[in-house]
Amino acid sequence: MKAQQLLYKVWEQTTGMPDTVDWSAHVKDASGNLYVTGNTIAGSELANVLTTVYDRFGTVKWQAEYNSSYDHNDYGTAISIDNDKNVYVAATSFTSATNYYDYLVIKYDSTGTELWTTTYNGPGSLFDIPSDVLVDTSGNVYVTGGSQGSGTGYDYATIKYNPSGTQQWVSRYNYNDNDDAASGLALNGSGQVVVSGASAQAVDNWDFATVKYHKTTGAQLALQRSTASGLGIDRVNALAIDAEDNIYLTGRASVTAEGYNISTVKLDSLLGSVWVKTHDLAEGDDAGTGIWVDTEGYVYVCGEVTSADGATHAILIRYEADGTVDWTKVTQANNGELLHISYSAISMTDDEQTIAVAGNSDNGSNTDMVLHLYDTAGTVLWKEVWDGSGQGDDAVYFVSTDSDNEIFLGGKAWNGTADESTFIKYKLSDYITPPDDDPDKPAYAGWWENKGQLIDTDNNSRTDIKYYTDRHYPALYATDDSLFMVFSRIDTSTTTDDTLARIDMGFVGSSSTKEVMKATSQGGEYRNFFLAHTGSDGVTNVQKTDRLYTKDLYPKVDLMHYFDQAGVKFYLIIQPGYSQQNDPIEMVFNGATITFNTDTTLTLETDIGRIDLRKPEAYQIETDGSRADLTWHPE
Repeated sequence: MKAQQLLYKVWEQTTGMPDTVDWSAHVKDASGNLYVTGNTIAGSELANVLTTVYDRFGTVKWQAEYNSSYDHNDYGTAISIDNDKNVYVAATSFTSATNYYDYLVIKYDSTGTELWTTTYNGPGSLFDIPSDVLVDTSGNVYVTGGSQGSGTGYDYATIKYNPSGTQQWVSRYNYNDNDDAASGLALNGSGQVVVSGASAQAVDNWDFATVKYHKTTGAQLALQRSTASGLGIDRVNALAIDAEDNIYLTGRASVTAEGYNISTVKLDSLLGSVWVKTHDLAEGDDAGTGIWVDTEGYVYVCGEVTSADGATHAILIRYEADGTVDWTKVTQANNGELLHISYSAISMTDDEQTIAVAGNSDNGSNTDMVLHLYDTAGTVLWKEVWDGSGQGDDAVYFVSTDSDNEIFLGGKAWNGTADESTFIKYKLSDYITPPDDDPDKPAYAGWWENKGQLIDTDNNSRTDIKYYTDRHYPALYATDDSLFMVFSRIDTSTTTDDTLARIDMGFVGSSSTKEVMKATSQGGEYRNFFLAHTGSDGVTNVQKTDRLYTKDLYPKVDLMHYFDQAGVKFYLIIQPGYSQQNDPIEMVFNGATITFNTDTTLTLETDIGRIDLRKPEAYQIETDGSRADLTWHPE
């Protein structure tokens, strides 16, 4: 039978305190290590470049800060690694009152030891800001970005360094002595250097501009400018290259009478224009923000579009190799049509079956990170919303995937005091919903996520409770370790204490790292809580889910919580390879008098209420999804 999939969080890490200039970049290696650069506020040193390496388990392998001798702002903007896991960080660094901000490239070895640094001061001695860095198989380093010229405004400035950090060449691109800003670079199959960005014909008329340079000399080999019909500051936001050295760009371009459109361009290996496609929703401002090309030539573009009412919606478009639109998916913010949501990053799993897009969503009070998963037909597989602990504005930096269906989300989050860089690893995992003959659950039944709205009778926040019910009796509260079943007897007199009784259900000898999670995606019913203890921003976008799932309760055993017309029910899903001898399943109840009845039902009784658990059923799920009943009795 075909399994369903759920997304669960593997780990979450925070570090640093990024400046309001919050540039960030990442790269992953084949071992699942995550390399991230950005910046952190460091007192009198202002912003320092902060580079952190996490292993696949979320443990920091090493972290390095860079502060220029001038004790001014330094911002990491791009990162790359070589086959030996040496790390190359591009940054902009305030080196002196004369030079202002210069390109900075730092090389670290695989343990975080700084090997060399080099800087570049453009002819204008003002703002030189790199946007991308790459390293080739020989260890040569290429960096590009925007650099102030002398009487030429900002120019593309592309530099090659040898493995020792010695500059080999500098090539600058200037058009009409107006501003030009490179946003990304790629190395083609021949090792030639391709740089793309935005370039101004005039102050109010910008184009996409792509330049190819000779890898040895830096000589310009080809140029392509893509011009739209309107006046405006067109912008290239993302670049991709395929195995045939075709170049793909997406961003925004001004179109007469339509505002900014999503503009996506395909260039051949000689930088000849193959096709240019624009997308407009309602003559508002639209932009492509991320692009991905799979091995079959399909092109995926994510971004944002503006509807007639002024709301921003997220969009994902798939193009055929010839530029024909295959499908388009527009997503509104979950909490209302007039709220805003946008995608800013895209990635695809190595099997090319799942597209991950990430961005930001307005929840009515602040901004959350969102992660949406699609299949290649454009069907939504999962929607995940992440809200930082401070209930403030959070923003996505990147999304990245790998061959193990692991998905990395990076951004910044408000912790109640300051912003912090936040990195989350999720895993997409198969699970099975067992078939049964019970009537389906009542419409009202479900689990609500606890995001800080729950407090106990001592006014303490109960962060251990992950999910709870509000229309089930007894009330249910799920933690990673237990399920609390709470009976209550409420007295109408304020002078008389109310009565509570709680039964706890757990599993002896179960995994110490188990975690209860939702088994259905977000995006349906939600609630907002504005209570005395939730602060002025409240707790918003609290989602409801039908099922809870615990992976690996025991080795090869999962647990699912669901409902039928009688109330909550539990499934223990035992997979092939389970060993009863090594990992016996033992369910335990505390807080009740337990009666094991002759008909194999179980009664749990308290002073103010009881639960009758019916006779357990055991059955096997065949390969076609059908059910085969088994003979089994609990002990």
